[in-house]
Amino acid sequence: MIEAFFRSLKNNYLYFTELRTFESLERKVEFYVNEHNNSIPHAGIKYCIPVEIYNGKNIEKEHKKLKLIHKEKRKERIKRNQEIKTCITCPAVA
Repeated sequence: MIEAFFRSLKNNYLYFTELRTFESLERKVEFYVNEHNNSIPHAGIKYCIPVEIYNGKNIEKEHKKLKLIHKEKRKERIKRNQEIKTCITCPAVA
C-alpha cells in the first residue's frame, strides 16, 4: 500500500511542483499527506476519505447512496441525449 501512496504523491503532486530545497520538499510532502488523508476520496475504500474510515464511517450506506445518485444521473443523461436532434447527413444515422 505504501508504494501506491508514493506513486500517487509523485505522479499527482511532486512532478508538478518546483523543488529547490529539502525544506520545500518537506512542506510539500506534509501538505500532500494531509490532503491524501483528509480530502481526497479513494476508489479502494469506495470513494471515501481515509479519515472517515479511520473514524468508523459506514461506507456501505454511503456507497449505496452514491450508486442511487449515479443511476439517476445516468437516466437523466440518456433522456437528454435522446432528445438531441441528430444530423441527417451523419453516417451513423444514414
